[in-house]
Amino acid sequence: MIEFRKYTIHEMSAILNSKGRQAIERKLKRYDIEFITSGRGDDVVFEIIAMHNKFKVFCITELNMSARYDFEKFLHLMYYFLNVD
Repeated sequence: MIEFRKYTIHEMSAILNSKGRQAIERKLKRYDIEFITSGRGDDVVFEIIAMHNKFKVFCITELNMSARYDFEKFLHLMYYFLNVD
């Protein structure tokens, strides 16, 4: 799970299965994650400052779900499935 801390480009590449700074930045923007970058080349550091949809990020990174999935419907399904007596 992505946390509020600083990541090197190699760590983010492993978490998001992407290569290159631009690919990582596009994925973070699509996942509604706010970040600050500093450095150049292999010394790039991504600092995560806000996540607007933590459930979506969890599903994509931990459950290996597609980013095209409707996470709002999945959230409701999980809520009703796990809260039934």
